[in-house]
Amino acid sequence: MMNINSFSKHKFVAGFTLLELLVSMSLGLFLMAGLIQVLLVNREVFKVQENSSRMQEDGRFALTVLNNTVSLTGFREDPTVFIDTAFPSVTTSATPFTKTLADGEVVGGINDDAVNAAIKDGTDAIVIRYLSDGTTFDCLGTVVADGSISVNRFYVDDDETLNCRSDKYDLVTGAISTSTQPLIDNVEDMQIRYGMGSGSTFHDVEAMCYIDASNVTSAGTSDCTVLDFDQVVSVRISLLLHSNDNNLTPDNIAQTYVFNGASVLAGDSRLYRAVTTTIAMRNKVL
Repeated sequence: MMNINSFSKHKFVAGFTLLELLVSMSLGLFLMAGLIQVLLVNREVFKVQENSSRMQEDGRFALTVLNNTVSLTGFREDPTVFIDTAFPSVTTSATPFTKTLADGEVVGGINDDAVNAAIKDGTDAIVIRYLSDGTTFDCLGTVVADGSISVNRFYVDDDETLNCRSDKYDLVTGAISTSTQPLIDNVEDMQIRYGMGSGSTFHDVEAMCYIDASNVTSAGTSDCTVLDFDQVVSVRISLLLHSNDNNLTPDNIAQTYVFNGASVLAGDSRLYRAVTTTIAMRNKVL
């Protein structure tokens, strides 16, 4: 015969009521929603940090390459050789852009390009050259043979990639070797200003002003309204980088940034960073 007390005991521990299950599920869903929200926030924070770090790394790398290469402008092993003798006139290939450097001219540039198909409209480009002693490198990190002239061109293409074009001229055989290499992506703009010395003092390495290449002369000037590449003693290069991913700004509000002396409202929700370097061309005035 079944014990009534035993039956009553099993009756009260048989399970949960519907109300208890609903409350448990609601609490579980509430905790899960909070956890998902935390994960989404952490994901967005990670994306911002990752893109910001990549922009910073790309900027440092680009400035390092630019500094190492452009600082060699006008270098020749024997500084007693006149620059006009060491560097004969040359016209670069049409790709990515044609530039004629006269005798002794070792730097040239294009301002706000709107003509060359290989260059992003509105960006600047620069060309520099130097004479190797067998231990110097081009912008791609390749050794330039002794006695060869290294011509390096930096430009931003339509894919917003900063590129280096290296041309090596063998002065003995006349052979030309060429190579182009992308350096960094996500370059919105590149603007270049040239530091022009007065030209009145021999070995004048101090720039009295920085002007762009929108108005160039070869007649010689010292009024800072017209650029004479023969008097350029330094160059200031500014790069505007943007993040690879979009929708990274708070509330997806477009960022306002300062670039090349102007305040600009971005057209999207990417992150933007401006980096600038000023490079002296001491070899040029030897």
